[in-house]
Amino acid sequence: MASILKRGKTYTVIYDRGADESGKRKQAWEGGYTYREALKRKAEIEYAKSKTNGTNKQLRHMTAMEFYELWLPVYRVNWQFSTYRMATDIMNHHVLPYLGEMILTSITPLDIERVLSYIRLKPNLKKNMGQPLSATTVHHTYSYMRLMFNKAVEWGFIDESPVKCKPPKRSSYTPQIWTADMVRSTLDSITDHPMLRLAIHLAFVCSLRIGELLAIRITDIDFDDESITINKTLQRMESETIHALPNHTPYTIFDSQREDSQSCLIIKETKTPSSHRKVYLTQPLIAELKERIRRIESESDYHNWDHNGLLFCVPESGAPVEPKLCQKWFSKWQDRNYVHTRITFHQLRHASTTYKLVIGQGDIKSVQADNGHANIKMTLDHYAGTAEENRRTLTNRIGQHFYSIGK
Repeated sequence: MASILKRGKTYTVIYDRGADESGKRKQAWEGGYTYREALKRKAEIEYAKSKTNGTNKQLRHMTAMEFYELWLPVYRVNWQFSTYRMATDIMNHHVLPYLGEMILTSITPLDIERVLSYIRLKPNLKKNMGQPLSATTVHHTYSYMRLMFNKAVEWGFIDESPVKCKPPKRSSYTPQIWTADMVRSTLDSITDHPMLRLAIHLAFVCSLRIGELLAIRITDIDFDDESITINKTLQRMESETIHALPNHTPYTIFDSQREDSQSCLIIKETKTPSSHRKVYLTQPLIAELKERIRRIESESDYHNWDHNGLLFCVPESGAPVEPKLCQKWFSKWQDRNYVHTRITFHQLRHASTTYKLVIGQGDIKSVQADNGHANIKMTLDHYAGTAEENRRTLTNRIGQHFYSIGK
């Protein structure tokens, strides 16, 4: 329904334009009318709304599953590969088994809260067997439900979204951190696996994600400028996801090693434009990179490879090194060396950023650029927790300076 409001000597017509993506309802205010003009405009708006409601009347009996199948192909063009995979996994495994057969217009806020309560207790079948799903998964479930139902309102299938509760809190995450001394000691001790050593060295100095690291091509390295251009990432992706997002064609799709495989390795753009960046190299790292390139080109079968110019490639074939394989190398090295503080390969990036924040003397902007974060807040939110050794060093510096004041 539209309403008329007198404002001074003119009249304004106010009507509902539906909800935006956040679920907030929007109103339109059209002013400057005479009273007669306002009445006419009000009638036009209400007639158009009744006509739309009549057109959608038969659609209001569709189930949540039917609307999901209508919504997904339209909305998926906004997503990257990883977002599409996460959204479809969450909807198919956690939401649609509960809401899928319900009539869209009959779903209530209570039903939404029941879904969230249900998945809070649902066991995680992929990791931590017996433990419930993480709070982050619950939060993502809430977000995708809200997104879908807000579109149902916007498109006229329902009058208002049933997702009215507050978003669940995400899991708090405090990563394990290696000090710079621990990373340096690790590099010194790796003598029999030059590829792993180079991967750790690059990840720490340049604050790289594992996919960015493994997607580096030799042509991305500029030894004159002493830098590497980072604009790609390597990851494994289901074939169905690649075909579902034709607007996000990868740079390279590698052949699967197994005929029955339903996924393959791809090289694609980094996940955000801010992740496109140039990272700079230390002299020891430059020397190690040049040695790696010399090793690649000296391999006896190098010229017979289906070579993609990758810096990290499987000997004798030139195939890419999968992120899981690189993580496996790192985990096995920690096993053999009885490492007490075990970390994942990705946590080298956390260690790198924490170290740079401490030695950068307040130059957060440079640390942000090295990480490929969109803004400084993201850098500080993720890496505000510094390592214990660095906190102890900071306290010692305070002691040396504070107690000498006035003496």
